[in-house]
Amino acid sequence: MSKRPPRQPRQERAKATVEAIIEAAFSEVAERGFQNTTAQHIADKAGVGIGSFYEYFPNKEAVFEEIFRRLRDDTVQIIRELTPVMVKLPVREAIRVMLMRVGEML
Repeated sequence: MSKRPPRQPRQERAKATVEAIIEAAFSEVAERGFQNTTAQHIADKAGVGIGSFYEYFPNKEAVFEEIFRRLRDDTVQIIRELTPVMVKLPVREAIRVMLMRVGEML
């Protein structure tokens, strides 16, 4: 018996559930670390049942992948926006500016 793939949220309530799961996963990982965070921890923190968790994510690793994807995309966007400014700065100052913006994002 094959499992059906997780569904993509379409309605606002479903999108809010996915966002709550992602935010809860980020928080749980910060608190417990990757190895010690379970899907149940994430669902509990998000205030959703474990069944709802599995509707949208096949496992905790899939949530972590989404977190990494978002962090990567946000970081790339910050670098793109700052590049015209950073190329005019000394390297140390450019790095400081970039790290400050990434820190604000986090």
